Amino acid sequence: MLIVELLPVFDAHLNLALEEYLLRDVVKDEPILLFYVNDPSVVVGRNQNVFEEIDLAYARDSNIPVLRRLSGGGTVYHDRGNLNYSLITSGQELLNNFGAFTRPVISALAEMGIPAELRNRSSIFVDDCKISGNAQYATSGKLVSHGTLLFDADLSMLRRALTTRDVVIESRSVQSVRSSVRNLRELLHKDITLSDLGESLRHHFVGSWGTAVDYEITNKTWQRINDLAITRYRDWSWNIGRSPNFTLTRRTATKHGEMVVVVTVENGLIREISSHAEVIHQLPWSDIVDRLRGVRYDPDDLHTALSQFNGDARHALGEGIRLLDLFY
Repeated sequence: MLIVELLPVFDAHLNLALEEYLLRDVVKDEPILLFYVNDPSVVVGRNQNVFEEIDLAYARDSNIPVLRRLSGGGTVYHDRGNLNYSLITSGQELLNNFGAFTRPVISALAEMGIPAELRNRSSIFVDDCKISGNAQYATSGKLVSHGTLLFDADLSMLRRALTTRDVVIESRSVQSVRSSVRNLRELLHKDITLSDLGESLRHHFVGSWGTAVDYEITNKTWQRINDLAITRYRDWSWNIGRSPNFTLTRRTATKHGEMVVVVTVENGLIREISSHAEVIHQLPWSDIVDRLRGVRYDPDDLHTALSQFNGDARHALGEGIRLLDLFY
């Protein structure tokens, strides 16, 4: 078993890129075990709609990046109190067999006096609280099975970031199953560090999968990883724009009464906007719709497009409604 030790790299973009590099580019028969810790970030599953899963305005205001991973499953929150583990294997015979990959984790926790168990196919629970979510991705004869482990995460920020806005969204995306969560540190009978937890997990993974050999990430490799981070994990089109097509219904109060707006978004771009309200007569509505078609469903892009109105049209727009509250 090749092991990538816990690195002092806390950038979620780089760590997801590192994991993908190990999956796609490292040709080895033996399993590869990777541990990493991220700064505050939100990671959605491959087939999820970020607008249904996350309070994007809160994430944006709190400088919490939103990323999309290769695997399916639900949305997770990361910070430096969350340990991430990833096991990459050859072959795909263990696809959907989460027990084979979570057994070392459950064994390590049992040794610490924590009675954890696998539930709902891919989640680890202690009593009625979730402490770990897991997901998989298979490609080219290889499989990655990875998971999160809540150790001492900021659960208030987790709950806030993963609470969506009061809007109605219709789409065919895979939605997260919400569960109560808890930190492992609250359950431990002795004080240990996150590094101690990582060492225990390493010991139990090696016991299940074979002899440990350290795997070094060279400077040249880091350059390739950084390139991948730029082209995928820092790319709006992948992280946000790849959300399944959806229709969003937004209600907002104006000086002329309530207004209901329906926005259709495809590939992250606005395709159509409709509304039926008296306030429309106070606005250059057809100009608004024409201006926003094809614009990315993103507050900066919306603000830029709406700010291009001038003179009487801009005055009517500003008087009739708060700009971004209408569309975002």
